[in-house]
Amino acid sequence: MHVLKDEKRIQLIEDGLKRFSTEVLPKLDSLPKQVIHGDWNEHNILASQNENGQFCVIGFLDIGDTIYSYRVLDVAIAMMYFCHLENALNSMTPIEAAGHVLAGYQSVFPLSETEISLLHASIAARFCQSLVYGAYMYTLNPENEYVLFSANKGWKIFEEFLKLPREEVLTTWRNMCAS
Repeated sequence: MHVLKDEKRIQLIEDGLKRFSTEVLPKLDSLPKQVIHGDWNEHNILASQNENGQFCVIGFLDIGDTIYSYRVLDVAIAMMYFCHLENALNSMTPIEAAGHVLAGYQSVFPLSETEISLLHASIAARFCQSLVYGAYMYTLNPENEYVLFSANKGWKIFEEFLKLPREEVLTTWRNMCAS
């Protein structure tokens, strides 16, 4: 975090990490594990449009972060990245964009209620990781604008995400999954 100079951003990161350490870490050992991709974002998903005009996932890229870990964390990673796509997805809110990721996952491989309850804090932790790592990598190579991709809108989205009441967000996602 030494690369962060803005006290407000440092506080956001500390808040996000505290949530993860108090809400998620104590429960991790009881959660299911599987091989996870570890970097689900729109740059790593290949899609094709079928004859009906619908898009279908046909493959995945960048499997260098693939590990055996907790499946809830893989879902949280994807949900965090899709929070950034709200404008590309019919002007939905970041919470709605993330909810669609969860609804899709739930339709095929449902998470437990415990896993769902940990998503908010897990997504916050991925925001922390992505934003701090991007800032750090940028200090090493200021010409690499790609490492700031998440930061372009990420700090604002992360701040708004942390302000939303956890239960309100989880209720929205549960309702989206039930639809």
